[in-house]
Amino acid sequence: MVTIIEQQEHKVAVLQKVIAAARSGKYEVQEKLELNSYELIEKTEINKILNTIPQEFAFTKYAANIRYLVDKNNLFIDDGLIFKPENNYNEKLMKFNSNLKVAGNYSTLKKLIADIQNLPGIIFINSVSFFRNNEDINMITLNINLSVFFRRETI
Repeated sequence: MVTIIEQQEHKVAVLQKVIAAARSGKYEVQEKLELNSYELIEKTEINKILNTIPQEFAFTKYAANIRYLVDKNNLFIDDGLIFKPENNYNEKLMKFNSNLKVAGNYSTLKKLIADIQNLPGIIFINSVSFFRNNEDINMITLNINLSVFFRRETI
């Protein structure tokens, strides 16, 4: 008889394999995990998650949406909006990084961060820092480093 703890340890081990496979881009999972209701996590579940990530051709629209959010919140952008591709060692995903520097009042900067977080797809806000402007105490500069992921187009 298998104990509950042994079942849970098995489930954790299989989930770790699924996560490792997803991170490496190898979505073939040999072992299936049985949940309490005997449902199975399979390759299709991982593909469902991948399908929620925008395809690479949507990148320009995504960058335009971020610029729109800056303008909508009446913020001033310094140094432009530049995304740099980064090697993420996954043939199915593309990663772009950007350092965004904008100035405005605190409430609009917070709103911008919330708006960026609500964009579709996978976006990581890696760091956020605020600096007060010496000339205008109501003006604050926000430095935000973010990473955005897109699915590579398959031929």
